[in-house]
Amino acid sequence: IIEVKTEHPFVDLQLFKYFNFSLSTLTLVLYGLTFYSSAFLLPILLVNLMDYTVLQLGLMMVPCSISSSILLLTSGWMADRWDSRYLIALGLVFGFLSMLMQSSISYQTSAAAIVFMLVLRGAGTGMLFTPLTKVAMRGIPAGKTGMASGYLMLLLVIGGSFGIAIFIFQAGLKTLLSSSIYFI
Repeated sequence: IIEVKTEHPFVDLQLFKYFNFSLSTLTLVLYGLTFYSSAFLLPILLVNLMDYTVLQLGLMMVPCSISSSILLLTSGWMADRWDSRYLIALGLVFGFLSMLMQSSISYQTSAAAIVFMLVLRGAGTGMLFTPLTKVAMRGIPAGKTGMASGYLMLLLVIGGSFGIAIFIFQAGLKTLLSSSIYFI
C-alpha cells in the first residue's frame, strides 16, 4: 500500500498495470520455474546417477550455450523484422519440447540425445528472451524502462528459485516417503 501511494516508490507496482509487461513477467516466471529447475537437476542426475564426469558434463553443456548465444544475438534482429509473438511462441515451444524430452531421460538415454535436448533448450531460451523483453517494454514510459527490465530479470530469477525449491522439496519428500516405508 505504501509503495502505491508514495511519490517515488522503491518498487513501482504501477508497472504491472501494463498488460504486455504483466504477461511477459508471468511468462518469465513460469519459464524460470522450469528452466532453472532443469538446469539445476540435470547435472546432478548426469554426474551422480549416470556416472558422467564433470568434464563430460561440461562438454555436453557447450552446444546448449552456443545455440542460446547465437539465438540471443540474432533474435533481436528477427524481432525487428517479424512479429515478436511468433518468436516468443517458437521459443516456448522449443523449451516445452526440451522439457518434455528431458522428462523421459533414463539410464539408457544416449549422450547425443541429451545434448540434443540441451541444444533445444538453449535455442528456446535464446529465441524467447529478446523478443519477450521487447514486447514487455511496449507502452512503458521512457523513464521507467530500466526499472521494468530489472523487474523482469528479478522475477525470472525468483521464479527459478521457486522452481528449484519445489523440485528439491518434491524429490526429498519422495525419498523420505520411500525410505519410511522400509521402517514400517
